[in-house]
Amino acid sequence: MYSILLERGELPLEKYITTRFSGGKLDFSLIDDTHGFSLIDNENQNEFIDSFRKFEELGWNVIATDKGLDYKTYNKNKKSKRYFSDDLWKKGIKKFKITQRNRCFGYVENGVFLCVEV
Repeated sequence: MYSILLERGELPLEKYITTRFSGGKLDFSLIDDTHGFSLIDNENQNEFIDSFRKFEELGWNVIATDKGLDYKTYNKNKKSKRYFSDDLWKKGIKKFKITQRNRCFGYVENGVFLCVEV
């Protein structure tokens, strides 16, 4: 049902994603407007949804080795250190691939990937 509302333009993408994937392995509550859903355009929104669906459906062991998701630790360096607060870096920033150009960044807590940026 939510998919139909999204296709018709009656449901914003942010609402669709947060509703569709709530209570699973993904949590989008920490994403803000400057690094979040507003950056996803109509052209690639399906790729985001497909990647989130895949992430939800796979087990953690498969996620860690899946070539398509390319899930791994995001390392702090001179350039990247300004992207996240020290508190977030201490939690261990991870990333997975959405498109050739886009990634989803976050950290894992209690078996849930808390997304902080897409």
